[in-house]
Amino acid sequence: MGLFKPNVEKMKAKGDIKGLIKALGYKKDDAVRQAATEALVEIGALAVEPLITALEYYEARDAAIEALTGIGLPAVGPLIAAVRRWDSDLESQAFGYDAEDEAMKVDLAPKPDTKALELRKVPPGWMIFVKDRDYSPTAGGIGYFGPVIDEMEASALTATSCVLGRIGASAVEPLLSALKDDDWRVRVGAARALGRIGDSRAVEPLLGALKDDDWRVRVGAATALGRIGDSRAVEPLIGALKDPEVHMRQSAAMALGQLGDGCAIEPIKAALEDEDKPTGQIIGYIIALKKLGVSMPIRIWS
Repeated sequence: MGLFKPNVEKMKAKGDIKGLIKALGYKKDDAVRQAATEALVEIGALAVEPLITALEYYEARDAAIEALTGIGLPAVGPLIAAVRRWDSDLESQAFGYDAEDEAMKVDLAPKPDTKALELRKVPPGWMIFVKDRDYSPTAGGIGYFGPVIDEMEASALTATSCVLGRIGASAVEPLLSALKDDDWRVRVGAARALGRIGDSRAVEPLLGALKDDDWRVRVGAATALGRIGDSRAVEPLIGALKDPEVHMRQSAAMALGQLGDGCAIEPIKAALEDEDKPTGQIIGYIIALKKLGVSMPIRIWS
């Protein structure tokens, strides 16, 4: 922003959208960022595209989210379309795990003869945080699994679904239409946003999306159904534990964990037994069982 404090009132009077967008990242004064946000909300639809672009930049992201949320319905269509910008982000994320998920506390196997799930390889997009500094594979202890997200890319996509989720009910119908779009990226983005909104109108369409030809859309639908928490999803998600795509099987398990229905425990255990454990493709099952009250020790290195 240079050496001088941005004059938000002057920018607003001139309709200087570019200047107001820059002011969203002014670190020295929260009041300047807030004033710029409010000015962009007042400008409305004309500010939508520049604000969507601002989602890509960490410094301005929070204020851009707030401004787009304030603009509301006029931002919905452009936000849905913007998902196409971040297709590489969609490909790189560990599907089924939301960036806002907290790291999960796990028990690490205390000794070699402990019956434990062996995890020799951590899936892309995840890492293991070990609480005990002197931890070794045979010493045991407490660890955490958590997602690793690229702030400059992944959060732009997360921010898009976040805005749509905050806009809420008025975005549901456009998003339900987007769930039928020809572009898989748009369908994924729509599913993610519908999960954030949590409207029951989305349940049946999302259940239908569990059978989408593209596994990435199926994963988005499963994740959304877990967020919404409707019991109608339990049986279809149990069926999805047999999906041919491993990411989908894990996402179905995690969604069942969120739904909290104990009838899913045995099917999840059975699905876990079928997986090739050393490949590291088991974290979704571990998280799901943990949420359902079934704890398993884990050995990170065999």
